[in-house]
Amino acid sequence: KSFKECLELVAQFVGAKPTKTRGSRKNREIDPAENLVFHEWNDELITLWTWKKPPITVDSIRACGGRLATYRYDWQVIAFPISAPNEEENLVDQFKIVGWCLYDLCGKYLPKYTKIKDANGKESVKTDWVKVKVTHGSQPGWIGDLSRLSSTTIWKLEGPSDVLAFLSLPNLPPDVAAITNANGEKERPLEWMISLFSGKLA
Repeated sequence: KSFKECLELVAQFVGAKPTKTRGSRKNREIDPAENLVFHEWNDELITLWTWKKPPITVDSIRACGGRLATYRYDWQVIAFPISAPNEEENLVDQFKIVGWCLYDLCGKYLPKYTKIKDANGKESVKTDWVKVKVTHGSQPGWIGDLSRLSSTTIWKLEGPSDVLAFLSLPNLPPDVAAITNANGEKERPLEWMISLFSGKLA
């Protein structure tokens, strides 16, 4: 288990509750939506994005909870919620939003910031440009139409675009679900993520 998971297990065992520390960015809990400003749904704007991503449909984006937003004041994006079981309130059969996955509305690249240190220990920020971005502070979770998770068959696909394309298929059977993990195919799945497939055709 990761250090964070071990810490949470110890806290549960001794009955301690996690605290949210105010102050510097290093010492406080990061809200994965803190650099997002959400906007009302707009079919026309969403349709423009789907033209660049055939065969994805507007309905598939809506089914996955996609929302229009502005990221860091400059980038217009479609933001997809990343969901995980609501363990804080012991509602493990229900999901809560633990992060956001972003696509640029014009099909361009988005900035990914990484702190790096040089040989002298001086810290700087490196900027990479990516097609799909997970916001800072996001936790591991699923992206997809979670209303279908009671289905008898669940497809685990490589990324959000694949899930959207799958859910856009005509005559999709109602007892089939498709999901993906937020951080791509190289992410090591957690136990609760694996348990979702128990008793399912996957």
